[in-house]
Amino acid sequence: MIRALMLMAAVMLFTGYSDSFAQSAGKRPQYFISPAEGSAATLKLDSNPYLFIEAVGWSQSGLFAYRYKYFVDDAVGSYWSYAFAVINTVNDKIVEKDFVEINEEEMSEARKYQQRKSGQYKSKWNNLLKKHKIDESIDDPISDTFKNVPLQFPVDGFYCWLDHSAKRVITSNEEDGFWAIDSVTWMLTVGNDDAQKTIAKDVRRMETMFPDNLYGRKILGCFKSPHANRIAVVLSEYHWIPFSGGYYRVGLDVFGCNMNVGLGRANAEPGGGETFTGTRK
Repeated sequence: MIRALMLMAAVMLFTGYSDSFAQSAGKRPQYFISPAEGSAATLKLDSNPYLFIEAVGWSQSGLFAYRYKYFVDDAVGSYWSYAFAVINTVNDKIVEKDFVEINEEEMSEARKYQQRKSGQYKSKWNNLLKKHKIDESIDDPISDTFKNVPLQFPVDGFYCWLDHSAKRVITSNEEDGFWAIDSVTWMLTVGNDDAQKTIAKDVRRMETMFPDNLYGRKILGCFKSPHANRIAVVLSEYHWIPFSGGYYRVGLDVFGCNMNVGLGRANAEPGGGETFTGTRK
């Protein structure tokens, strides 16, 4: 005899689309939290204590190198990860990525250990910069000083904002108990009241037995290329899991935007003269 396992299913919908587009570009949302009743303070979106980024440099072909530091807590142990990446801002593909992990015990050891780690990765990361013709260098891969931080919008008269919609399905069955399934769809847009374009969008699906989980993303700002009318927008990611006292998962993404395409020609570089059809980054 087949036993019916599913006892309950509840669906909750949250959206940030309709309200956002009724507002001017400067007032549209810079972050979202799912579920909607979550707290920005709880998710650490405002203080951002676990995530740092700085620009390293650009190539003339649109490659952007950056160094960042983020906190890792997997409810078993915690450590800091110092990372380096090179992204192609034309297609948003990561072409290089590397990192070094320093746990709490190592952080408290003699500076000599950290200097050895730094020297090992300094040579490796600077060789990657040369490989991709980025004329900059990294002095200390595990430095806690971040100087070239993101610019804040508006930049050159343009804003950036996040729209999202979310669906949460809460289920219960005899074997597994309560589960929450979150599906979050988000859209990242650059523009103003006259013109805008979507530069990134994604759907995040998460399953958890802790319905009090919180998930959110926030625009940290952008970096401008010195070689072209192009920016790299930085988007943080936070996930709060209320297990074993609670812990965070953090991360970031970088998305390129060609400011000469889809936003009018007022910002075009002298001699640009390109004609575009369809959608391009």
